[in-house]
Amino acid sequence: MQLEERESIESRLDGDLTPTERKRAVAKLAKLAHINGCSLVLVDEASMLDLTNANALLRFMPDGARLVLVGDEAQLPPVGFGLIYHRLVSDDTITARLTVIHRQTEATGIPLVAAAVRDGVMPDLSQYCGPLDGVSFLEHDGPDLQSTIQKVWKQIRGVDNVAPLIVTATNKGDAGVDSLNALLHGIWRHGNSLEEMKGHFGQWFSAGEPVVCLKNDYSKGLFNGLLGKVTRIEPDEGTLLAQFEGYDEPHLLGDMDLLDLQLAYAISCHRGQGSQAPVVIVPIYQSHMLDPSWLYTAITRAEQKVVLIGSRKVMADALAQPKAADRRMVGFTWK
Repeated sequence: MQLEERESIESRLDGDLTPTERKRAVAKLAKLAHINGCSLVLVDEASMLDLTNANALLRFMPDGARLVLVGDEAQLPPVGFGLIYHRLVSDDTITARLTVIHRQTEATGIPLVAAAVRDGVMPDLSQYCGPLDGVSFLEHDGPDLQSTIQKVWKQIRGVDNVAPLIVTATNKGDAGVDSLNALLHGIWRHGNSLEEMKGHFGQWFSAGEPVVCLKNDYSKGLFNGLLGKVTRIEPDEGTLLAQFEGYDEPHLLGDMDLLDLQLAYAISCHRGQGSQAPVVIVPIYQSHMLDPSWLYTAITRAEQKVVLIGSRKVMADALAQPKAADRRMVGFTWK
């Protein structure tokens, strides 16, 4: 039955499908994928590949099948156990290195700053003086970091008409994901006199707000970390429409779907590891999460501009720490 369904989807892909229909068909096909000895398996964002998923994948790859891992070892290691990708790329005989940066231009200054951070060096950052392209720093070495973040967020949005993505280190706390999302939801809702709809776990949604998926859903073609925007809410029905990146049409999400949907004014660095945004705000405050790999990952989410807000000393101390991957003890070796 699975083979028949796979063949049916493959035949549909040869037909005239809209881009959205094609992506959903491909997502369903991926769920039914059959790996044989002629298969080439590509794993993107492979720095996030943990031991459990690598083991599951390799178990389904017969002799002759090939595996290509694509990623950046300077980014954060996987959340789960293991450190496979970081070990493999140290072998130049099996590694090809891409040297052209496509996400940012050299003119933005982001690649230069990212390279310094990658090497654990404190970059020379200009003082933030408004929403200009590039990387700047706004010193805030005291309480109420949230107010400064809010001020910069509103200033950039007013000038660029683009809501900055906040990449932060923790879920809780003054500058954490939960409090920043709640704060900016209130500002957006009241500033536009919008109705709101209750989700789960304290989440509220209004039309026009950024959201992020928290889980893979192959039936809908939605994946963990995928960013989108609410286009309409239906509080009486407990549903909303969300337009996700890469799709031409919005997704209708009902009650159970909302368990895996979260506001995305602010996201954690791990959640945003495969994402990007024109403008990124990075709060810099004391947290065990901060190290060169965390800062590098956060800064490189931006396409045009980055504003770091907080303590330069905290950032310098974080850059002096070993990278997260170097602190991890694993038994995997590659010779």
